[in-house]
Amino acid sequence: MAILAALSSVILIGGWWARPQDVPQAPAPVPTETELEQLARRVERRTLEDMKQFFAGVAKEAGSSIVSIPSAAASGIAWDTSRVVTSAHHLAWNGGTVRLIAATEIQAEPATWGPNLPLSVLTIRRDAAALIPARRSEVMPATGDWMVAVWRAGTAPAYGVGNFRQASPVTCGDIPVQEFISSLSLTATMTGGGVFDLNGGLLAVILPCQARLVAVATTSVDAILQRETGPEQQLEARYGLTVGPISVEEREYFKSTEGLLVRDVWIDYPADEAGIWPGDIVTAVNGQVVTTVSDLISGLGAADTTREVTVQRGRKRLTIALAPGDANAPVASAGAGLMLENSSPTMYPIKSVRPGSRAADAGLKPGDRLVRINQIEPRTIAQIGSIIDADQPRPAWLELIRDGRRVGLLLR
Repeated sequence: MAILAALSSVILIGGWWARPQDVPQAPAPVPTETELEQLARRVERRTLEDMKQFFAGVAKEAGSSIVSIPSAAASGIAWDTSRVVTSAHHLAWNGGTVRLIAATEIQAEPATWGPNLPLSVLTIRRDAAALIPARRSEVMPATGDWMVAVWRAGTAPAYGVGNFRQASPVTCGDIPVQEFISSLSLTATMTGGGVFDLNGGLLAVILPCQARLVAVATTSVDAILQRETGPEQQLEARYGLTVGPISVEEREYFKSTEGLLVRDVWIDYPADEAGIWPGDIVTAVNGQVVTTVSDLISGLGAADTTREVTVQRGRKRLTIALAPGDANAPVASAGAGLMLENSSPTMYPIKSVRPGSRAADAGLKPGDRLVRINQIEPRTIAQIGSIIDADQPRPAWLELIRDGRRVGLLLR
């Protein structure tokens, strides 16, 4: 027993001496400010690389519905399997057939275009299977949402990224549209491209509007495409000419009840080059009387045919050959409600239009440039005042230049 007790004591004492000793731990190293900044940069860089890869994926997916139009130096968007929406580049459509480049080369023909439209529509002649329509977004973006602009630079899709700010109504020519405003910087190379959300849904089409590029919402594009492409649109597209029936007040002024009154003539279009003026009354084409726009289109015939158009201009009856082509200090004018700036002898910019005046009622706007009164070019502002007299107001036919066209208005 004594021996066992002695052995146990030895074992207990040996175990106590052999127990694990606590090793003092050194304090964890504290990263320096430089090391923390480097770590943050690595994380941000990784995040940015992931975002860049993600945006590139969105652009690649959306790019399958974008085509290149070499003749117009623009892009186009496959609206459906047979139509491509692009910018209003009418001079590119004179050849009849338009070459598109997507995954393969596609042939298309102009279907809808004109000086009053911010866009053109091309229809596919063949290889429609190679066209993948853009999927329209059904959700309005929220302020700050990411947007990806996609277009074609040659054969390869290119893209830019920005944030949505707001939607705002604007007018392109005479057509009201909804503009998507974002931090994207729109450049000429992006013309005809699209703006997509992060799900690849098309939000807007990049189109020219009032001498700048805007992202026009798809709902506005749909509204334009639903417009009738009737005789009036054909006449504007082919000849740059807008005509209409003569109103009761205009009949009293022109002393005429027959024919169609020329209201707008687009500058540098065939009607302008032929010498047709706003205020001319078209009475016949090649000797055939015209009473409607359909009569006029039918009489003009094929797009490559020259026709003799008979017009009444004041007391003169003229015959005009019409053929499709390539496509200072303000002074008050007496009683008209206008403020004019001195300019060339044949053009008078309108600085302001007084609300409620005859000019405002007739539809004149600041920025219009007065060219003729009663189909006579005024030589001085004093001459304008003598014709437009507040004490003895008389109707006058005004010809103006506005947004690339000659506009005729009756000042009552």
